[in-house]
Amino acid sequence: MRSLQRTLALRYGFTMLVALVAVALWAFLGVQRTLARQLDLALDDGADLMVDVVAKGEGLAQHAGARDLSVFLDELNRLVVLRDRSGRILDYNMPMASLLPLDSAAFRTALQGRHAWATDTFAGRRFRSVYVTGPARIGEDRAPAAVVQVASSLRPLQQATDSLLLRLVLTALIGTLLTTAGAGWLARSSLEPVGEIAAQARAVSVRGDGHRITVHADVLELQDLIAMLNGMLQRLDAALIQQRRIISDVGHDLRTPITAMRGELEVALRTPRSPVEYQALLRSVLEEVDHLAGMGDAMIALARLEAGEAILDRRDTDLVALVQHEARRFAARHPALALAPPETPAPATSVTVDARLLGLALGQLLENALRHVPPGTPVRTGVRDEDAGVALVVEDAGPGVPAEQLPRLFEPFFRQDLARTRGGAGLGLTLVRSVAQAHGGAVLADRSPLGGLRVRVVLPRTPAG
Repeated sequence: MRSLQRTLALRYGFTMLVALVAVALWAFLGVQRTLARQLDLALDDGADLMVDVVAKGEGLAQHAGARDLSVFLDELNRLVVLRDRSGRILDYNMPMASLLPLDSAAFRTALQGRHAWATDTFAGRRFRSVYVTGPARIGEDRAPAAVVQVASSLRPLQQATDSLLLRLVLTALIGTLLTTAGAGWLARSSLEPVGEIAAQARAVSVRGDGHRITVHADVLELQDLIAMLNGMLQRLDAALIQQRRIISDVGHDLRTPITAMRGELEVALRTPRSPVEYQALLRSVLEEVDHLAGMGDAMIALARLEAGEAILDRRDTDLVALVQHEARRFAARHPALALAPPETPAPATSVTVDARLLGLALGQLLENALRHVPPGTPVRTGVRDEDAGVALVVEDAGPGVPAEQLPRLFEPFFRQDLARTRGGAGLGLTLVRSVAQAHGGAVLADRSPLGGLRVRVVLPRTPAG
């Protein structure tokens, strides 16, 4: 696994190396071209001067012989010869110059009155020569010079460019090393908060103790990362709280019917009973079993709906018949609950819905009503037409719900009275909301004309999706 800090430093250093090499190459070629141009201009000026000297009838100044060639080339670096129209040397400024090679093309160009340059190898060295047209007239005692050739060794130019190239290469290498070190420091200082964030994130426990990332960061991207992580931790804490609550509530709700069934069965085993009494006992146990099955079905359905995995079995369903069937079934299980028809019953209404899920949601609404109203309190359920669609209505004449709690009524695990010991895990109304949303509808809660709570599951007349 690669280190981000090392990767950033190396990539930045490599990028700087490529940039410095490109700049150095461009500078080297530019300086080399400029020096070569300056040498050609200097040779041209020297050749013009020699033409003037020869035109006055003066001879070329003689310099030291071959034994001083290196010193001469480094200090003066000028070899001058006069040639006639056939290319034969007439005069020179030192014996070594008499051996200068002749470039035929440049010589012919000079005979035509134009300056010409050529590069040749002479005495193991590369020389640059300029050929210019000789003077129009010279002294009478001298033979006419058709062409003046001035040559200069390229060794000083080569030494200068080699020195420049070496300096540029060293500059590029040193610049790359310094840049890589600086990039490493910059990456380390920039990523230091990331290490602190990781350390604090590793310290987060599964207890949901409200721990948050507190690293100070001046970089906008790191601030966004810290905010995102803190938001995630907040959601995880909320999920842990909900998980603990559902474990506690479901465990309590499971224990209640199981305890009731165990107590009834233990009493029945201690004392012989008549067949009628056994039948009553079995009916009571069956009621608790149905209650447990209903809790399991509700939890499974809610989990699938929340995860988007539920597949609705939509069929044309008479909502009035569905409500009447569910009300009769519920009244048989809970004879203490006084079910009454709605004030304004709707005509038979057929809607394409998943009857099983809708019946489960209606059962949860009735179960919620039973849980929060005293025995014998009127509860109405039915179907009615509304502008938004068709509504399943469950309302009661119980104590109702405070207005400030109505918006939270369908939140998971919400309870009106946290101190109560009887009731479900707080998922019933959440399931109702999920079923309504799965059908493209909504669930609304307000105050009932009876004085208690009214819940309406509004379904569209045309199936959603």
